[in-house]
Amino acid sequence: MRTWLLTVELIDSPVRTTVGLLVLGLMMAVLIRGRRPVRHLIGALVGAAALAVGVLSAQSANAFSGELPAGTAPWVLVTGALLGVGVIAVVTGGWWRRVAAAGLVVTSALSLGLAVNALYGVTHTPAAIFGIDVGPAAELPPVGAADQRPTIAEWTPPADLPAQGRTGVLRGDERIVPSHAYAPRDASVYLPPAALVKDAPALPVIVMMMGQPGSPDVTPIAAAADAYAATHQGLAPIIVVVDQLAGSADNDPVCTDSATYGAVATYINVDVPAYIRAHFTVLPDASAWTIAGYSNGGACAFAFGAQHPDIWGTIGDVSGNEYPGSENPQSAVARAWAGDEAAYRASLPSSVLAAAKPGTYTDRHAIFTHGDQDTVFGPGQVKNAALAQQAGFRVSTLTIPGEGHVRGALTKGLDYLIATVGTDAGFDAHATTPGS
Repeated sequence: MRTWLLTVELIDSPVRTTVGLLVLGLMMAVLIRGRRPVRHLIGALVGAAALAVGVLSAQSANAFSGELPAGTAPWVLVTGALLGVGVIAVVTGGWWRRVAAAGLVVTSALSLGLAVNALYGVTHTPAAIFGIDVGPAAELPPVGAADQRPTIAEWTPPADLPAQGRTGVLRGDERIVPSHAYAPRDASVYLPPAALVKDAPALPVIVMMMGQPGSPDVTPIAAAADAYAATHQGLAPIIVVVDQLAGSADNDPVCTDSATYGAVATYINVDVPAYIRAHFTVLPDASAWTIAGYSNGGACAFAFGAQHPDIWGTIGDVSGNEYPGSENPQSAVARAWAGDEAAYRASLPSSVLAAAKPGTYTDRHAIFTHGDQDTVFGPGQVKNAALAQQAGFRVSTLTIPGEGHVRGALTKGLDYLIATVGTDAGFDAHATTPGS
């Protein structure tokens, strides 16, 4: 029962509608016999104002790790009004109205949380919200030598090709074990249909990092990869989503090894690639390896790709922070760099790219996406794309109309990332129309 509750779909399901109808019913129960409408009106106005002020104060303190998604304000005002009415009824009503009012307070707050979560569009289950690992353990296919498998160009899908890929958590015996002190949450993996059949071709790799708050949940990018594979004869990259937040969404190791958070950079740039080569049939050349991320993870992707072009042939930066620690550089220096601001500045992508020898990034690809309404992270994406191009990267960009930092910017950004990596891998030669 507990596991079922943790895996309930919160965005693409009737849950929000059901809670909304419950709120409406409780509100009617509270107001229908109310004898002091002026008192309730005052409570609604005070509640709306108080909640709005509280949210704005939290926003100014960066409590939400960036701007709240567009469309949040109406939900805050309506919820504040409902909370105000509920509190007034709890204090002044009879026992049955107090019960209904208490229910109104609880369900209104829940409805606001569900609505804002849906606007973000990132965490689909309670488990994802609370960072609880309840996904199935990964089932890994046998590893074969790449030179004994058909190439992507030679690929012909067999009759038993699955309709969808497979996801799972790399836990227990399949866990990626850090070689140095670092305590990540378990990674998760997406295996495309082409990786699940006998004599699978060697495939490209994407190592992905999600935002903060966030967890190493493969679901968002797996959905994009499955949609792509459906029109490319089961071909898509093997994707491993890893934790760059040192075990908790409250942490931000700013993409570097440190005494405070442990060896996050070593884990992602050394341990994860070694694990992937040992456990999956993948293309060996760096040109087939992508380091990618969303938001906080995007900042790490750009940093790691700039620092390690010998490992990562492609950078995929989806609505990323301009650079690691960009929200509060002073805090980043204190937490992860032991107060050494010069070392911190030297580690940033702008410094690394400027110091690189000519030709370092030849044949390397950088992909940047952002919503055109994202006034916080969008300008940094534009700057970073220009920096990458100046350094010698082949640069692809996507500005997504009408989107801010979340939901559409994430899903459309991931779609673009998968399609661009697929084009680089030669998957387009196997493109089909849906249903063909």
